[in-house]
Amino acid sequence: MKTFRRAGPAFVVTAAILWGIIGIFTRTLNTFGFDAVQISFVRAFFTFVFCLSYCLIFNRRALRIDIRDIWLFAGNGILSIAAFNTCYFYTIQSSTLALASILLYTAPCFVILLSRIFFKEKITPKILTALVLSFLGCILTTGGFGSGVTATALITGLTSGFCYALYSIFSKVILKKYTVTTLILYTFFFAAIALSFVSAPLSIFTALKIPDVLLYALGIALFCTLLPYVLYSAGLKRLSPGRASVLAFVEVLTATLTGLFLYHEPLTLPSALGIILIFVSIVLLSRNENK
Repeated sequence: MKTFRRAGPAFVVTAAILWGIIGIFTRTLNTFGFDAVQISFVRAFFTFVFCLSYCLIFNRRALRIDIRDIWLFAGNGILSIAAFNTCYFYTIQSSTLALASILLYTAPCFVILLSRIFFKEKITPKILTALVLSFLGCILTTGGFGSGVTATALITGLTSGFCYALYSIFSKVILKKYTVTTLILYTFFFAAIALSFVSAPLSIFTALKIPDVLLYALGIALFCTLLPYVLYSAGLKRLSPGRASVLAFVEVLTATLTGLFLYHEPLTLPSALGIILIFVSIVLLSRNENK
């Protein structure tokens, strides 16, 4: 049982690695004419379809929820998935990818503060140290704030970070009563509904008739959405939200290495230092939580 509990950091890090390779799928879907919000809808819709299919065949009990808890799943799907994606992509459009990434990864700060408020969790020196190291690593790896700082970018960027943080908070509450399967099923159901209003779904379904498009759509839903969210949620059952959210910084590291090895993007000295800082924070948090 103790060994199983120690698997929490491995679950979260694996989830972050899968999130980090999403560029392989998004770049291809971009060439097929999908914009960022449409890709978000595809991820949410097919994740829901995969999860629903599993429940109907193997685990119908996971379909049952208390009507009084719908607001939790709706809040998780609409705020943590739909609003987060929409704000994040608007930040990219109004500034730079580097700035959007940095503002998005204010999320662990929000998680730690919200966890203190709602779950009375301690803010330990180790978590704070790892948070600072990871955030500095993110700034170095993505290239810093650059010249794209505008009021709109700051508002939408910080909002994306806050909404991203809410997944850990909503999910921690939901997982006290429901399984990871139920969490994912209804979270992405509400996310898909919300995203359908801003993504022109009819044009998406028309494009999905092309086999290659459908293949990448299914791939991004399975490998970069369903599996990592299942793993991250499972990690949340064994870790504090603050610790899990800082460990997820490995997504930045993975995305950088993916760009380096697959797309031959240059690796600068600051980026290399950023990777080292993120790696150190991961090692720090992967040790026994009570130390």
